[in-house]
Amino acid sequence: MKQTLFAVSLALFAACQSAPKKDPAQFDAFGAAIELDGAVPVAEVLANPENYTGRTVRISGPVDSVCQTKGCWMKVGAEPSVFVKFKDYAFFVPKDAAGRDVVFEGQLAVKEISVAEQRHY
Repeated sequence: MKQTLFAVSLALFAACQSAPKKDPAQFDAFGAAIELDGAVPVAEVLANPENYTGRTVRISGPVDSVCQTKGCWMKVGAEPSVFVKFKDYAFFVPKDAAGRDVVFEGQLAVKEISVAEQRHY
């Protein structure tokens, strides 16, 4: 059985400790700096993926889970969620980032992945 995957390949990312704040100093940042304003809630992206697919989008939402091996991917939002991988393994996120709110920017793609790949993640 294949699953549709909403994936964002990121070059840029920012994570916060609690609720989103406008002050970038209140965020733990990973990757290159991004603006925090103008982020689209993950629920809106998932409700209308055709409006965002194939273009750079800034998304905000809660981290659901993180790769526990080295922090090389995360899922953002409740099911369905956006699966986020970091372009060229340029950076990793803390393995304890689940539960934090994030603002991230990258290219959105909708893909079907195999059962084997699902099990890998």
